[in-house]
Amino acid sequence: MRIVQTFWTGGQDPLKYGFGWPHAEYNLMSWALSCLSLLKHYDEVVLYTDSAGKRILIDELHLPYTDVQVVFDDAEWLPQHWALAKIKTYSMQTEPFLHVDGDIYVPRPLPEEILSAPLIAQNREIGTIYYRRMMDRILSYPEILIPEYIQKALSEESIPSYNMGFFGGSDLPFIRHYCEEAFRFMEENRMNDPSERCSRVTCNIFFEQILFTALVDKENREVASVLGKVMTDKGYMLHEFCDLAHFDAHPFHHLLGGHKRKREVNEALAEALMRESPDMLWKIISLFPDHHVRLAKESVYTADLSVERCIGQYEDFLREAERRWIGLPVDELFATEQRISACKLLANPESRIPDDAGLEANPYMACFDIPLSWPQRTKTVLNERFGRAGNTVFSHILVIATLWMNGYREVPTGNLERRMVSLLEGKSLSFHELQEQFISSFKQENETMREGFKKLSLQLIKQLIKERIILMKK
Repeated sequence: MRIVQTFWTGGQDPLKYGFGWPHAEYNLMSWALSCLSLLKHYDEVVLYTDSAGKRILIDELHLPYTDVQVVFDDAEWLPQHWALAKIKTYSMQTEPFLHVDGDIYVPRPLPEEILSAPLIAQNREIGTIYYRRMMDRILSYPEILIPEYIQKALSEESIPSYNMGFFGGSDLPFIRHYCEEAFRFMEENRMNDPSERCSRVTCNIFFEQILFTALVDKENREVASVLGKVMTDKGYMLHEFCDLAHFDAHPFHHLLGGHKRKREVNEALAEALMRESPDMLWKIISLFPDHHVRLAKESVYTADLSVERCIGQYEDFLREAERRWIGLPVDELFATEQRISACKLLANPESRIPDDAGLEANPYMACFDIPLSWPQRTKTVLNERFGRAGNTVFSHILVIATLWMNGYREVPTGNLERRMVSLLEGKSLSFHELQEQFISSFKQENETMREGFKKLSLQLIKQLIKERIILMKK
C-alpha cells in the first residue's frame, strides 16, 4: 500500500512554530514517530512538503521516507487553510493510497480489507453543537457561496462529517472529483484573497471533512472506517486516542486537537520516540538548545526568587541542586532518560513487576522537606507552580535532574512516597524486598491490613516509577 503524508509549513519556520503543539520540538517528535511507525509495516511511505519542511525533516533529521516530493513552494494559500495542502496531495495520487496525518502513529498494520476499499477515512462523526457553531460562523458570511448539496447537509440536525486523519482508497476518479469540489469552493469564494472579509474564517473542517461527507452521501458511496465506529465530534478521549504508554495495545494513536497541548501527552510522546529511536529523539532535542539548558553552550542557572521568605528558601535549595548538577555529562543523563523510558512501562496498571526486579532511586535526585512552620498560603503558591489544585496536600518536593528544558523536574509528594524513597537511599532492592520493608514499617494487626499495605506499596511504587523517581537497576 502506498502511504502518503503532507507537511506544509505555510511560511512558518519548523524550528520556531509548533503547528498546534506547545513547542516546535514536539511537532518534530510527532513527525518522526509517525514516519518510523509507518515504515515498520509499509514499504512505500512518501512525504509531500515544501523546501522548508524538507530542510528540517529530511536534510536535518534524515527521516527515512522512501520518497520526498517538494510541491508546495508556490502555494498561494493563506496559512489558516492548511487542509488545502492535504487535498492537493490527495489530488496528485495516481494509484491507490492512504494519507496519514503526522500526528498519527500505527503500532501494527491496518486490516487489508480496509486498505483495499474504494474510499477510506478514519471514522464517521456525529456533529454536535461544537461543529454547529463552527458552521454557523461560516454561514454568518452571506457572501460565501455554498453548493446546494452541502446546504442540505448543513440543514441536518447532526452535521455529517468524516474524520480524515486517515484518508484514501482506490476510487481515484471520485477522490479527484472531491478535490476539485474543494478547490472550486475556495476559489469561487476567494478564500485565499486576504482582502476578502470571508478569507479570515477558519473552515478546514468544512471544505475537507463536511464537503467530502456531503458528496459521499449525495452519491451513495460507502466509506471504510479505520476506527470501525462512529464518534461525536468532541468524543476523542485521551485514554483511547493518546494512550502512548500502552503503545502496542491500540490499532493506532491520533493526538488530535487540544490533546497536543497537554503536558502528559507531550511527555508520553517523547518517551514513545525514545523507545522507538533514541538517536532520533537526540537529534530533535539537539535542535533546541535554548529549550534545554543542559544542551546550551553556556548553561547559566537563573532562578526567579519569590518575595516570600519560604519560597525563597525553596529557590535557594533549587539553585544549590542545580549547581551540583550543572556539570553532569549529557550522555549519562541521556542514558538515564533511556532507562526511565524503558521502565515506565512497569507503571501501567495492568503491568506486573517481577518480584526479583531490581529497583533503585534516581541517582540524580534531591529532596526538599517542607518545614511545618510554613503557612498554608505558601503551599498554595507552590500548588500553582506545579499546576495542582490549590488545596492539594504535600510535605516534600523531590527534584530530579533531567536532560530536557530547564534541567530539572519537580515532583511534590507526601510522607508515604518519601518513606518509600528513603528505603532506596544508597542501595538497590528487589521489588519484593522493597514491598516487604515498606509493609514492615507499619503496624499490622491482621492479614487484611497487610494486604491493604501491600496494595498501597504497589500503587506507590508504580506512581514513583511514572514520576521518574524509581528506576530499574542497571
